[in-house]
Amino acid sequence: RVIESFLIFTILFSAFAIAANETPGLEFTDKVDKAYQCLNDQVKAKSSLALQDALFGAFALGSNSKIEESINSNKKSGEACWPKSSCTIKETAQSALAYSRMGKSSKDIETWLNSKTINVKELVWYIEIDIQNHLNSQCTIKQGSEESKITVKEDMTLQGNPGSCLSVSYGGYWLKINENCLDKEFTISCDKDFVTALAYQKVNGDRVFISSDTHSSSSLGSTTEKVNSKCLSTGTSCDYEGTLWTALVLKKLGQNVKPYLPYLLALSDNNIKYFPSTFLFILVGGDDQYSDIVQKQKLEQYWEIVGTPYNRFYDTSLPLLSLAGTGATEFESARNYLLSVQTKEGCWNNNNIRDTAFILYAGWPKLAGISTGGGTASCESAGYSCEANEECLIIGGSVLSGFDCSNFRDVCCTRKVIEATCDEKRGLICASNQQCTGREIPSADGSCCIEGACENIKQENLC
Repeated sequence: RVIESFLIFTILFSAFAIAANETPGLEFTDKVDKAYQCLNDQVKAKSSLALQDALFGAFALGSNSKIEESINSNKKSGEACWPKSSCTIKETAQSALAYSRMGKSSKDIETWLNSKTINVKELVWYIEIDIQNHLNSQCTIKQGSEESKITVKEDMTLQGNPGSCLSVSYGGYWLKINENCLDKEFTISCDKDFVTALAYQKVNGDRVFISSDTHSSSSLGSTTEKVNSKCLSTGTSCDYEGTLWTALVLKKLGQNVKPYLPYLLALSDNNIKYFPSTFLFILVGGDDQYSDIVQKQKLEQYWEIVGTPYNRFYDTSLPLLSLAGTGATEFESARNYLLSVQTKEGCWNNNNIRDTAFILYAGWPKLAGISTGGGTASCESAGYSCEANEECLIIGGSVLSGFDCSNFRDVCCTRKVIEATCDEKRGLICASNQQCTGREIPSADGSCCIEGACENIKQENLC
């Protein structure tokens, strides 16, 4: 009987342990539901909402009468911009996203934003000419009615007079485009097979960026290069944060954002306080941006950028927005941390509406649109796949409009992308008590360490 009782007790205890192991998932859902309920309660309790609270509330909750009323009351009369006292690029871009989440057309807002584009003055531009097999070649450059000839030598240095709009620069290897000719178009033709591309750098900067758009031609054929670099402004100088948000939102809405990328990439080091790598990872999907995001996480819990104009809850929402769907361990550790610091009501930061809404939209988004009334339907429930825009196009898929994806960086794609594992990318998955000495890139397994090794993290005196 003793043995029999012991066996029964063991079986019951094991069942209890299994159920206990399943509880965290239920608790996880309960806490998220509580947070959404808290956000709804906070919105209801306010007689009126500040614009930022209303905009981010729309991100998380979608259509809501009080939120919509607050957004509309802050709109400038006769113009599709916000706030009505003095329209800004950032809040107008955020309003376009809010309109989309509420199932309303944002076309007028997009038109207003596009009307605020200006040429970027902070960049120096170059034309690069590369001859196949590094053979000596004679090249002709046409700009308007002007035609000039240069020689590309075997060591790829340039010789000759390239014309009034260009000058041999960068150690003799590239052609610098003069500032007053940035709106001109240049046609290049060489007597050997060749490739041309644009390069750029910040004025007085060291880092050089090579455009991903290269153009090739066989001998005596031609390529065309023209600078297309824009930023947004309500004055005469570029608004970096406003351009970040505009590019992010327009990409989500399926618009072309390539003209904004050179400015955003080259000036990112000057604007660290806005955490540009989180925006740029969504926009370009670069490994450098991914590595910067995961390495900036503090105590494997949250992000708080030096000099931030916001706070750790806002700053943590940005990586959640960009890392969703990558399998990054930093994404899950941040979500676990956030659930551990909820208020008793279920919100964050003393029941702050903006911060709570941003955290929910970035970390636990819900589909806000509906299939009628101008809204959107779920992409995956319709039988398609949510993928990064560039990856969808690479595998031959088509991007579908009118379907929503829970992850911000994804679009609705007709085909499914199969992410490579870390092993296939010839990398290592570091343990939670280790850090990567090289670069970290996304993989099917999570953050993948390449060009380095996994080393144990040295314990620091946190006090």
